[in-house]
Amino acid sequence: MEKVKRFFSYDKSLTSYIAEDGKKITLFNLALPIFFESVLRTLMNTVNSMVLSRYSETAAGAIGTASTILMFMMMLFSMISTGVTVIIQQNLGAGNRERAGEAATLSVVFCGLMSLILGSLISGFSEELMGGLMSLQGQQLEEAVEYFKIVSTFNLFSTLMVVFAAITRSYGRTRVNFVVALLMNGFNALFGYLVVFRPIEIPLYGISGVATARVLAEVLALTINVICVARMKIGFSIKAILKPKWTSSKKSSSSVFPPVLAVSPTVSPRCFPQQSSAASVHLPLQQRHTLAPLHSILHLSAPLWVRRQAS
Repeated sequence: MEKVKRFFSYDKSLTSYIAEDGKKITLFNLALPIFFESVLRTLMNTVNSMVLSRYSETAAGAIGTASTILMFMMMLFSMISTGVTVIIQQNLGAGNRERAGEAATLSVVFCGLMSLILGSLISGFSEELMGGLMSLQGQQLEEAVEYFKIVSTFNLFSTLMVVFAAITRSYGRTRVNFVVALLMNGFNALFGYLVVFRPIEIPLYGISGVATARVLAEVLALTINVICVARMKIGFSIKAILKPKWTSSKKSSSSVFPPVLAVSPTVSPRCFPQQSSAASVHLPLQQRHTLAPLHSILHLSAPLWVRRQAS
C-alpha cells in the first residue's frame, strides 16, 4: 500500500508559486480561467452561426466555413504569443522586469504588423479561399466571402487581444482574460441580436451587419483589455521598438517557431478537401486527438515550470 501511495504522490510545490504581491498562485487558479477563456473565444463563431441561421438557410454553413480559416489565424497568433510567453517568464523569474517589458512590447508590435499584412492579404483573396480551398458555391460562397472579408480585414483587434492575453497570463493575471472574453461574447451576442431580430432600427443589415457587429464587439473588448493591461504596469518600452536588441529577438524567435510548427499535426484534412490526407497531415486523426489534451496540459503548466527553472 505504501508503494502505491508513493507512486501517486507528487511534490505539490511544483504546481504553485508565490507571485510578486505575495499571493500563492496554483495551477488550478491559472488553468480554470484559461479554459473558460478558450471556450468563450470559440463561442463567438458559434453564436454568429446560430444568429445567422435565422436570417438565411445557407448563412450558418457559410459562416461556419469562413470561421475555419479565422480560427486557424487565431491559432497561429496564439502559438506565437506562447513562444513570447516563455521569454517573459524567464525574465520575470530572473527578476528582470525591464527585459520582460521589452519582450512584451516586441510581441505586440510584431503580431500587430503581421496581422495587418496577413489580414489584408487573405481579405483580397477571399473568393479564391472560399471557392477554391473550401469548395463553396453559389449563394453560400457569396455569403462566406461577404463575412470573411470584413472580419479578416479587421483581424488586428482579435490578434491584439490574443497577444495581451498571453502577456497577462505570463504575469499570472488569467482572470483578466476571462472577463474580457466574457464581455466580448456579450457584446457580440447583443449586437448580433439587434442586427438580425431588429427590436430597434440600426444601420446594420444581414451578414455584413453581423460581421461588423463582431468587429465592434472586439474593439470594445480590446479597449477594456488595454485599460486592464495599463493598470498592471508591465513596463512597455518604446525604446525596444526603436532600438530592438537582436539577442532578445533571436531568443524570441527560437521560442516562437517550435510552438508554431507544432500546429501542423493538428490541422484537419477536412479543411483541405482537394488535398490528400497523407500529404497534408503528419499524424493520423486518432493520434492527433490523443495528443491534444496532453498539449493543453503542457501549455498550462509551462509558466510554472519556467518560473521555477529561472529561480
